[in-house]
Amino acid sequence: VIARLLPRRRVARIEVQGNREISDEDAARTMGLMAGDDFDPERLEGARARLTEHYRALGFESVDVRIETRATNQPGEEVVRVVVVEGPATRIAEILVEGDPLPRRALRRRMLGFSKGDVLDVSRVDEGIRAAEQRLRELGYLAARLSIVRVDREGERATVVLSSRLGHRYDVLVRGHEPVPREEIVSALALTEDPLTTPVLAAMRQRVEDRL
Repeated sequence: VIARLLPRRRVARIEVQGNREISDEDAARTMGLMAGDDFDPERLEGARARLTEHYRALGFESVDVRIETRATNQPGEEVVRVVVVEGPATRIAEILVEGDPLPRRALRRRMLGFSKGDVLDVSRVDEGIRAAEQRLRELGYLAARLSIVRVDREGERATVVLSSRLGHRYDVLVRGHEPVPREEIVSALALTEDPLTTPVLAAMRQRVEDRL
């Protein structure tokens, strides 16, 4: 019996080219690759798919990611070369709101954190919606709910469709809550569209007491 021992294949280093929107470090972290990892062609395909999806979430729908490898002078050591062609960014062409209109149209950009002309960054849109909900509650719309209904893409243009439910506007006076921040008390109220019946008010009181 003759046994031939082959050197274990490892990733010597990772080279990323063509990436302007994200850094080399972010690209490698997204792919889940680092120098010293075992070299696995199937894993490289998964890394390529993850980086592609990451770019698309940032608004680069037509991104093209290729992964090439080459051997080094050291047996078993492979260089992983990632070539990125980002392509044009998809930009927000329109923002449509279904349901209750947001108060004061002029506040939309400041409230949402994104507007027409911005690159369609899905994570930024989601963060903006969460921040807008908080801002609406601070304005007295304690049952405010915002969500993304859909994103319609057409070439390099996208329409973001939002659902808005503001509910009633309340003036909330909070006294004697220190050291608990007022925002936590208001959040604990968790008002909905339900009428303020005795059981609903009792539940609200219990939530505030639990927070304190």
